[in-house]
Amino acid sequence: MNFPVCKDKRTKQLLCRLVVALIALISEYCNGSAVKALYVGSDFYAPNDSTQNAARASGFTRLFLSFFHIDAHGDVTFNNTPVVRNGIYVGDPSWNTRLGALEAPPAGINRLELVIGDGPEIEATRGETSFANIRKLIASQGTGPTSVLYKDFQVLKTATGADAIQLMDEHSYDAPSTLALSKMIAALGMKVTICTYSNRDFWVKLKSQLGANLDAIYLMCYGDGASCDPGPWTQTFGSFTIYPGLWGNTDTATSTMMKMRNWRRTLGITGGFMWLNGFLPSDAGRWAGTLAYGLDPIASLRIVNKGSGKSLNLIYGSL
Repeated sequence: MNFPVCKDKRTKQLLCRLVVALIALISEYCNGSAVKALYVGSDFYAPNDSTQNAARASGFTRLFLSFFHIDAHGDVTFNNTPVVRNGIYVGDPSWNTRLGALEAPPAGINRLELVIGDGPEIEATRGETSFANIRKLIASQGTGPTSVLYKDFQVLKTATGADAIQLMDEHSYDAPSTLALSKMIAALGMKVTICTYSNRDFWVKLKSQLGANLDAIYLMCYGDGASCDPGPWTQTFGSFTIYPGLWGNTDTATSTMMKMRNWRRTLGITGGFMWLNGFLPSDAGRWAGTLAYGLDPIASLRIVNKGSGKSLNLIYGSL
């Protein structure tokens, strides 16, 4: 977009108003477009005012609270903090209010997911995984209102206001118990999502059985999933969108942007996520912006001064 050199005050004022309007339009479009998600942890139990403000201003649209571990008795810990015992919530009483404030305007956070998984630290100290314990609990108690799992997830929904439960099963892959758990979660009024990097056929079958109750698949393209290609997953799941994720320790902001942009262009990806070591870092806005640059469907807008030849890119702010 080329503008003539401005020679009078009124033209300059009109041009400035136009630029401001364009920037506002671009900013609003960015905030309401691609899914930009981040894994967070104990810094959100419960988030203080500073953390709440930082999350709202970061540019991320989804936060994944990780990790919730379920033991053999059905008790639940958030990382190493007990939050549910015998189906009764024993955690921070302010958690729901604090987490709810993350979605208060002005905010870009529009979804909270609780991640059922173990993480390397928990796996190293607690033996069997959450999903092995879930399988045994379902075999002995089922998933009805009197079961400990039903009570667990019912009180977790109330305690956190979560929109979805994310299943991060990297070991068990037990189809009957995973389906039963997922149907129970849906019956409690929450969506089911998964985060994975392997066993595609297992998740395809689960998706076909759950329909719209499973509404997102997050694909790890780092760590054990470093060689994972979103292409085959997207082809397998058809019109169901896959959200790939990267790790800030192994990808730079530039490589993240380029990968996301390529996946958007070639696969139609409309969202992605970051693993930044399980918390909201001080430069969270930079990483959310990186996802936005790679994923939001915005053409680059450049203003060029014909007289000097200098230009301004409104997306990146470079001269």
